Order: sequence, then C-alpha cells, then structure tokens
Amino acid sequence: FIFPCKRIAEDTSLNIKTQFSEKNGFYLSLPVNATSRGNLPEQFISVIQKKRQLHFTSIELVSCSNLYVNKIMEDIRSGIHILYKFSEAIALLDLCVAFTHMCTVADYVRPEFSDTLAIKAGRHPIRERVSCSQFVPNDIFASDTTNFQIVTGPNMSGKSTYLRTIAMLVIMAHIGSFVPAKYASFRPTDYSLNPLKLFTRLPVDNSAESGISSFMVEMRDVAYMLQNVTDSSLIIMDEMGRATSTCDALAITTAVCEELIHTKAFVFFATHLHELTYTLDVYRNVVKLQLMVDLVRSVLSNTINL
Repeated sequence: FIFPCKRIAEDTSLNIKTQFSEKNGFYLSLPVNATSRGNLPEQFISVIQKKRQLHFTSIELVSCSNLYVNKIMEDIRSGIHILYKFSEAIALLDLCVAFTHMCTVADYVRPEFSDTLAIKAGRHPIRERVSCSQFVPNDIFASDTTNFQIVTGPNMSGKSTYLRTIAMLVIMAHIGSFVPAKYASFRPTDYSLNPLKLFTRLPVDNSAESGISSFMVEMRDVAYMLQNVTDSSLIIMDEMGRATSTCDALAITTAVCEELIHTKAFVFFATHLHELTYTLDVYRNVVKLQLMVDLVRSVLSNTINL
C-alpha cells in the first residue's frame, strides 16, 4: 500500500496519510485545513469528515486492498489445518489441567465402571461451588432390577438439582474426569450410534423461532428419545407434561413411562403427578424416591429420603 499511496500523494501534492480500521480497512486521510472537501480530486470516493480529518479512498486503493487481502487469505487457508490442530492441543491441555486442579483441591474420587450406577454422597460440581449454603450430597443407585426411578417432592426441594447431578457426574466420568463424591461407579453408555447415549427432557419455553409451542417441543423430544433409546442409555426427565392439562399430562406420562420401563435403560423421572407413583406400582423395577424439606428455625433445609 505504500507505493500507491505515496504515488497518490505525489500526484495530488497533498499531505495524504494511510490509515486502517477494522470496519473500513485501509483508507486515506487528510487534514481539513489542507484543502476543502469540494476541492479534492475526482479520483477520491466515499469522502467523509470526522472532526478535523477528511477520510476517503479511491478505486485503485480498494482494488489493491482486496488483492492483498485475498493473497493473505490464500496463505492462511494453506496452513489453516495447523492452526486447528494447535487450538485442539491447547484445548486438550487446558482440559487436563482443569481435571488435575479440581481433583487436588476438591473432594473428588476416581470413578469406576461396572454394570450398575452407584454414587455415594454425590454433589453437583457447579452448584456446590456457587451455593451460599452448604450443599447436601445425595446417594444414587440404579441397576437392572431398579432401573426406573420416580423422584417426587415439593417445589424447591432439589429435584432438578438431583437429576442434573446425575447427568453431570455421568458425563464427567465418561470424559475421564474425577467426580465429586465419596464413591462412584457408572455403567458405560451405548456408543453404537453416537457418543454418550444420554437423553434429557427438561422444562423449556416456546420455540419462537420455529413457531411451535412448548408442548410440541416436549413431544418432539420425547418421540426422538423413544425412537433412539437403548438398554444402556441414561434418561433424565424433569416435569414432563407441564405444558398441558393435568389429565392429559398423566395419560401421556403414563404411556411414556410404561414404554421406558420395558427397557433396561436407567431412567430418573421427576414429577408432581403423584397419581403416577400408584399407577406404576405394578412394575417391580420401579423405585420411588422422595425429596423432603425440613423447616428449622425459619430456614429451609433440603434433605433426601430414598
């Protein structure tokens, strides 16, 4: 750019300087007192005044700028794979450092893998760090004979946190991390179709961009889950049927639960539909969990009763 800009300055006998900005790229500038805006040569285009400077460019400068930018982009494309590999290496190193740091400064244990899901005093890795009060750890157990578990309890008792703790610990164990617990054993998930066959159905709002209701979003997700579930999957479902009437929610939820009960997938199902716990009593592999809340000195204390 020095050559064309220097030649432009010599041809016009003006004190023109080359400038650059992320928005406009390379352009030319000239003090206002050097000449008036109307006296600039016709070769200059896009003339604007900012404070005491005139900013403008020319067709030659734009063409030259595009030529250099295209050349730089070609050089970058030829070696872009190296940058991607470098960024992946840095990301992997950062992940390993984070794993190492957490297992040394916090009460984490090395997970085991077996045919059951067994966690002693499991904790949510994020909530326990940001919670103002002491986090209450929970025990978790699921096997082939207790693979479907219904979680009930009042609002704010910790049902969603309990479910999210299970999902988080399973993911952490599968990616090679220690987990926040006193003991942890996990059943490997199915890798035949896609990594970590973990399904979640959590409360969501309407999908405004797609123009569909929250009920439609929920039914779509449940249908996908039922079509792809395997015997070694993990399913987390929280408050299914909130977007419809209680009667319809109970009917749909019962049908979905009975479909999942006949699989060997580990299912944790939180609900306010207490009728569901009686409906599914006929199945031997269904376990009922209840989260209780104690009121002690006007302070809510969450405890779990399995």
